[in-house]
Amino acid sequence: MKKTLNTILAGANACVVTIDAGRCATTRLESLGVYPGTKLAVVVNAGRGPMIISIGDGRLILERGIASKVIVH
Repeated sequence: MKKTLNTILAGANACVVTIDAGRCATTRLESLGVYPGTKLAVVVNAGRGPMIISIGDGRLILERGIASKVIVH
């Protein structure tokens, strides 16, 4: 079973395995620093609405639909 970013609880860490999205979404995520091998932390995941993740010193807001395309472990 694939674990997606939108299922990771706030305060947990994850590592991106792959992005299961179209070319535009994949390119956009990669330009923001989300690509295979990236280690990130989930800052806010309220179960609905956008998520906030932390990569290095930066923070990103991701819509849940896009977060569901990011496969993590």
